[in-house]
Order: sequence, then C-alpha cells, then structure tokens
Amino acid sequence: MSPAVTSLRRQGSAVALLGFAGIALLALSQPIWLVGSLVVWAYCLYLLFGGLEENIRDGESAPLASLGWPTLVTLARGMLLAVVAGFLFTPMPLGVRAYFPAGAYTLAVLLDHVDGRLARAMGRATRLGERLDMEVDAAGILIASLLAVQYGKLPLWYVVIGLARYLFVLGIEWRRRQGRVVLELEPNALRRVLAGVQMGFLAVSLWPPLPLEASLFAAPFFAGASLAMFARDWWRVSGRLHRAA
Repeated sequence: MSPAVTSLRRQGSAVALLGFAGIALLALSQPIWLVGSLVVWAYCLYLLFGGLEENIRDGESAPLASLGWPTLVTLARGMLLAVVAGFLFTPMPLGVRAYFPAGAYTLAVLLDHVDGRLARAMGRATRLGERLDMEVDAAGILIASLLAVQYGKLPLWYVVIGLARYLFVLGIEWRRRQGRVVLELEPNALRRVLAGVQMGFLAVSLWPPLPLEASLFAAPFFAGASLAMFARDWWRVSGRLHRAA
C-alpha cells in the first residue's frame, strides 16, 4: 500500500468516526432512526474506502495524498442522505421536525452544485470524486423518492425513478454476462441536467407546504423526462440506437 493511500485511509477513518458520532447523537431520542441512517452512511464509506486508489486526477498515475475539500463536501452530502434515510423507518415527524427531512435533502441537493465546482476550481477533479458524486446522487434520488411515497407526496410508482439507475446498471451487467453487446455511453450534458431537475423536484416535493395535488400532478412530467433519457441510454448501450441510425 502506498503512503498516499495509507494517508487517505487515516483521513477516511476520521470522517467515518465523525459521521457515526453525528448519527449516534441524532438517534438518542429515537433509536429506530439508526436503521436507515447507518445503512446509508456505511454504503458511503464502502464507496470511499473501495475507491481510495482512484483518488487520481486525469493524466496522472499516482493518487493524491489528501481527500480534498470537494470530496469532503460530497461525503457531507452522503451524511445528509443518511439523516434523510433515518426517517424512512420512523413515523412522519410533526411540527417543526416535519421540515427536517426536506431540509436535509434540499441541502444535499444544493451542495451538489458545490463539490464539482470546487473540484474544477481547485484542480482536484479525481476519479474517486466523480464516482462518489454520481453514486451519492443516485442514492439520494432513491431515498427521496421512497420517503416522498411514504409521506404520500408522490404515487407509489414513482419509486421506479429511484430504482432506474440501479436497474440500468444491473441490465448492463446482465448483458455482459450473456456475452451481448455493451457500448459506452457518450458524454451528454442533458443527462446531468435531468438528474439535477429530478433532485430538485424531489426536494420540493418533500417540503410540507407543497400541496399534495401539485406534486401528484407534476410527477408524470418529471418522471417521463428521466425515463425517456434512461430509455435512450439503454438503446445506446445495447447497440439498438446504433443499428437504427
């Protein structure tokens, strides 16, 4: 193990302990809250420690010896998602506490516009940071869609949006195991825009003041845009779009 990776492991361990301490404090009044929060935080740590050797900038071969502020911001977003996930296993909070899940997820969404810009501004764009960012986005969409459905703010079928990326990845893996064609996805700015729009819609949907009728009315439009992009990407990776062209 290189000295850089050893240093990264120490930093990751400190972040992990800090996160666990925060979760433990928040769960003092309602221990069942730990069920969802610990699972999500453990998943974030799995991604972090499993990718430390990818803490490399494009064009370089050696990992950076520090996680850097952009990656720490992404991990902070993961911590916020752990907070949101805790509410999946508790009764819907009342009073001021009813705003906590929406507030935590909204902050995680807003910070999504910070980590990438920081990485570019500081010259800290790494493969690890890119992977963490993408996985935290996907986990957040799944958690927020599940919670919005649980609170009755979105219809049950909207969970498909949360599962879409994971089903997409499983589909690709299945095709590879079957020896079928799997093409690379080309960069597409619209893909990122739609993900941001989806996260924004879910954040707004979770806020208690939003009328139920409004979120239910808007759901098919936001879901349709995301599903259309997934369908288009599936046609691309499976080679069907290439053959049709």
